[in-house]
Amino acid sequence: MRPIPLLLTAGVAVLLLAPAPALHAAVVVNEVMYHPPSDRDDLQFIELHNTGPEAVDLAGWKFTKGVECELPAGLIPAGGFAVVCRDPKAFRRHYGSNVLAVANFEGRLKHGGERLRLERPDGSIADTFKYLDRSPWPLGPDGYGASLERRVPGAASDDPANWGGSALPKARVAGGTPGATNSNSAAHVPPQVDTVQFSPVVPEQPITVTAQVTSAVGIRDVRVHWRSIQDRNEIGRA
Repeated sequence: MRPIPLLLTAGVAVLLLAPAPALHAAVVVNEVMYHPPSDRDDLQFIELHNTGPEAVDLAGWKFTKGVECELPAGLIPAGGFAVVCRDPKAFRRHYGSNVLAVANFEGRLKHGGERLRLERPDGSIADTFKYLDRSPWPLGPDGYGASLERRVPGAASDDPANWGGSALPKARVAGGTPGATNSNSAAHVPPQVDTVQFSPVVPEQPITVTAQVTSAVGIRDVRVHWRSIQDRNEIGRA
């Protein structure tokens, strides 16, 4: 993935060239509640998603980094979800009994971030990534009620752009979408816009805006949106 420097005359929106083809995948980590509000760590959970066309028996699958848990026998259907949680009773009281909670894990998910690793029964790595509680990772999941949701199950799990915070609940309680399609689900991973700068900072002079935009799927177009404010009033935009 190569950074593309851009020189723009006049803010920054991006149009992608095309979505990347989905990578072959089966069961992946799809959602993580690592820091529930009020440090309710009994509500921590990890959601698994079967992206393949056939049901998968979870017998022998296990988490070997971050938390420890070996999953029992049981099918996760094609396109289906299963949840591994810290405290099954607390999870069911909060999220309801209709969400498939297949096991509970030992230990707890670190609030500041850590690496998770999911292994298949043969010891091969099915999914692994390191989440963080700071940019470029989303901040909403760090104690504000949102969960960490994967946007594109078939895209790289270690790309922060492939993760977003779920919708924040109205009250400061644990939210997220365990057992259901993520609210951030998308066809492709959004581009990253970094290092937005403008110069010169001199009144009455033309302004040049530069930004670095990166995308794994190619970039077709980049556009600038601007607003001009004077005495707290908007006097122009484009």
